[in-house]
Amino acid sequence: KYLAILSRLHNITLTDSDKAARTLEEELTYVKLYLQMEKLRFEDHLTYSFEIDKNSNTQGLIPNMVLHTFAENAIKHGIKNKKGTGSIIISAANAEAGVLLSVKDNGIGREAAKKYTDSTKQGLVILQQQIDLYNKLNQQKIKLTVEDLKLNDGSAAGTVFSVFIPANYQFNV
Repeated sequence: KYLAILSRLHNITLTDSDKAARTLEEELTYVKLYLQMEKLRFEDHLTYSFEIDKNSNTQGLIPNMVLHTFAENAIKHGIKNKKGTGSIIISAANAEAGVLLSVKDNGIGREAAKKYTDSTKQGLVILQQQIDLYNKLNQQKIKLTVEDLKLNDGSAAGTVFSVFIPANYQFNV
């Protein structure tokens, strides 16, 4: 089972590595494979779900690896060191002439995660650089946000990574 998932994941990675963008459907397939692999690794320590608006244009283009980068960050920094079960929710919804994508986790939060890693945040840095480059070519801009979730007592309750991609956005560099 591990090898079948890993093989498919690597095949897609190699096939799509030089693409600036892929369809939302393709990205969802990729991130599902990634989360299946992580579920095998973390077992009951990880749950995940997808909330995809039925009206979302799954054939619309989005930045390559955007959901994967957010999901990987959620696991690596939010859930890996969490006591109890970590949860990830991937969502896609139509929003004001575009699509809003998000990855929400119930992990330990970004502040607590700093204690466990010397991370360079390389994945997020590369993603932001790509978005900055694409935004130079488009009148409407991709907007990336990160929100720290808090409980009523102010303690960390996870993180939400969101990205808004305007409809008909161009990825030609």
